[in-house]
Amino acid sequence: MSISSEASLAPDAARLAESAVGNGSADALPRRAPLILLFLSIAVALPHLLLGPNFVLDDWFNVNEGISGGLFSATTDQLAASRPGLPIAYGVTFGLFGNHPLPIVLISTALLVLSAQLLFRIAGFFVPHTVAFAIAAVWIVAPNHMALEIWPSTVMISMSLLLTLTAVHLMAVESKPEPLATADLGPILVVAFAASAFYEGSLPLLCLAMLVVPRLRRGAFDLRLLALGALTQGALAGWILLNLHSSKEPRPFIGLRDVVAAFYGVGIVPVWFEPLAIVAFVLGFLIVGYLALRDRRFGLPEQLIVAGFVIIAAGILPYLRYFFTPVGAGDRLQYLTSIGGIATIVGLFWAIAQRTARKTTHKTTHKPTQDKMLLTPLVVAGAIGMALMISVRVEGVQAWNNAGDDGVKILKAIETSDVDPRKPIVLGPMPRFYRGVTPFLDPSNVRPAVAVLFNQPTATGFITFDEESFLDEPAEQRIDTRPVIGP
Repeated sequence: MSISSEASLAPDAARLAESAVGNGSADALPRRAPLILLFLSIAVALPHLLLGPNFVLDDWFNVNEGISGGLFSATTDQLAASRPGLPIAYGVTFGLFGNHPLPIVLISTALLVLSAQLLFRIAGFFVPHTVAFAIAAVWIVAPNHMALEIWPSTVMISMSLLLTLTAVHLMAVESKPEPLATADLGPILVVAFAASAFYEGSLPLLCLAMLVVPRLRRGAFDLRLLALGALTQGALAGWILLNLHSSKEPRPFIGLRDVVAAFYGVGIVPVWFEPLAIVAFVLGFLIVGYLALRDRRFGLPEQLIVAGFVIIAAGILPYLRYFFTPVGAGDRLQYLTSIGGIATIVGLFWAIAQRTARKTTHKTTHKPTQDKMLLTPLVVAGAIGMALMISVRVEGVQAWNNAGDDGVKILKAIETSDVDPRKPIVLGPMPRFYRGVTPFLDPSNVRPAVAVLFNQPTATGFITFDEESFLDEPAEQRIDTRPVIGP
């Protein structure tokens, strides 16, 4: 098969390729996969839920606003203007449940469960169901977007993710086999607009999907969808830029190494394994790319790898000049790019498996036995990779839980101390981090936390970053966190 003859994914390409990755049991997978993915999603979420969610960082600001402002006022006017969907997202979470983190985390869990189901359905339009299942399952387990599962303040991102996938699913369903009907455009545009209104990071990927999905599904672009999508998403982008919150002002460009590490390094494997993982994946992609060019064959596995890189690029675009880290609170920015990262990984394994099977067919008459022998290292590598992911996930859950527990301990120490809530309360001498997560980092965290604690809107406080600064503050207003949470 030449590159030109597989330049696009025909509507039935995924079905024709099913035999390349599965057997007769593959027909049952579409029926069983949703239930398996549901159980997997619950299994992944359960440890943190059983340990008991707590608030950290920005949560305290939202809790305070939710308690004082009430339903749909659990944020400031400036934040609501820069992110129009935020009042709704925080209204049905912080506005309804106040200072109770468990219901908010349960809502986030439900959103991610639904997102995994949609991801499987969307992938199933373009690749075999076995591959689509692998993408969804590995994405669920991968620990490079844990903030969405654990951090209550990211609930609007989880909502944006679900709405983004819903919009893409609508495009994929309605684009086959006929052009989109006029009546179909409305729901797509409305859902896509809402997705970007909840979190602006969805904008580039949704615009890309409006261009690509109809082309892949029926072989033609939909100019009406493109025009209306550019109009609605462009208007929203203009509004967001005009009302950009001061905390979102541009910073130095993110480092490429951080991006790579997010998907092939510390984002999914232990820190000690990061360099080897990055080198292995980069070499794997280069080898598969070279073989595709040499053989002039650009099949579905190679296309999946390219699609994954495109999704990564589109997802990173809004954050090129913003905070980016592959662990802790920063991995919230990977809510879309994490899907692209997993697609590249699954595509790489699929490409190697497919080429291995093809090579064996020409060399031996004992194909089934030889295939298993040659594919065994690939299976072992995949099993090791999943084990590493699970290990990092366990470490991540412990980190988030420890940070939340520290927050509870510190607030109890403040409550039982002799500090005067009418004066600034000083925490210190420095924050304690767990994989980039800490209960309190700056006045925007401490001030609302003590305001909620004492039920006094005027209460305030901050945290120092060294012992000298800490000791410079009034002794009667200092809370030394070391005896409370350890050095």
